[in-house]
Amino acid sequence: MAKFLPCCLLVVFAAAAQDDTPKFGVDVTVINLNGGLTAQLFSLTRDAVGGRPVVTAAVKITNASKDNHAFLFFYGSLSAVDEAGIKFEPPGDAVTGVSYCNTVPGERCIGKPDASLAFPLQSYTELEPERSVTAHFRLVASPGAAGKESKGRISVSGQFAYRLVKDADMAKEPDLSDGQKLRQLRNGTMSFEPLPVTEK
Repeated sequence: MAKFLPCCLLVVFAAAAQDDTPKFGVDVTVINLNGGLTAQLFSLTRDAVGGRPVVTAAVKITNASKDNHAFLFFYGSLSAVDEAGIKFEPPGDAVTGVSYCNTVPGERCIGKPDASLAFPLQSYTELEPERSVTAHFRLVASPGAAGKESKGRISVSGQFAYRLVKDADMAKEPDLSDGQKLRQLRNGTMSFEPLPVTEK
C-alpha cells in the first residue's frame, strides 16, 4: 500500500489507485504530472463566510507506474485564483494527506543553496507502484482581498519535488547518502484550469 515515511508532520491515509473515488459535486478532472504521476481533483469548495474567503481542494495523487516507487512533497508556489482576480494562498497548516514544506524561500526545501536545509528525506510521502494518496489543500484569500467578493471559477496550482526508484533498486536505498538522493530530485508542477466551485 501507499505509505508515508516516519514523520511528525501528518498521517497519510492511502487508497489503492483502482479504488472508486467519491465525487463532491465537481466534474472529475485528471491531469498528468511529471514522473508518471497523475492528479485528480474531485472536490473544490469555497467558503465566503467571514472576512477572507477560503478555498479547499481535494486531489488524488496517483503513481501510475508499474515498477517505480515515487517519493514526493509539495513546496513553494501553491495557490488558487478566481475569476475576480482574488488570489488564495496557504497558511501554515495548508496541506494534509501529503508531505508539504512551507519553508521560505521554497528553493531551500530542495537543498538550494544549502543541502543541509533541505526538507528531510525521511519525511517524503512514498507512493508504491499503482497506489495513491488524497491531498487536501486549504487556501485563504490574500489580505488585500478583505471585503471583496470571490466569484466565478477557480484555478489551482502547486509545485512539488519527487524522486523515482525502481522496484528492483529499493533494497539499495539504505546504501545511498542523503546527498545522492537529493541529486535525484526532480521538480513538477500541478496546474488545474479554472473549474466550477461548490459554495459552502
